[in-house]
Amino acid sequence: MHPSTTAFLLTLVPFLTRAAPTSSTPPPSAANTTVDGTADNLSLIQSLILAPKAVDRITLIPNDSDFVFDFNNPPSDTLTTGKGGHTVRADRESFPPLIGTGV
Repeated sequence: MHPSTTAFLLTLVPFLTRAAPTSSTPPPSAANTTVDGTADNLSLIQSLILAPKAVDRITLIPNDSDFVFDFNNPPSDTLTTGKGGHTVRADRESFPPLIGTGV
């Protein structure tokens, strides 16, 4: 190995071995938020995105019933209608419990 390459790598070692800081603080609270297509879910969505673990995301959802998306009676802003019928959009905006699931 070339001497200048070795010197360069030796200067990087302290930066590469430094541990990343970790936080033990809980995620931001999403109190007073609801999960439905008509409510402003921005605070809840932000809290779910910032939550470090799945357990933290689950505790941010206010009610167990909020984990069910009703495709038969969806929020009006999630419907797309065409000649062949209609589709219902369930994504992070219209159904925040999807955040962090990879769906």
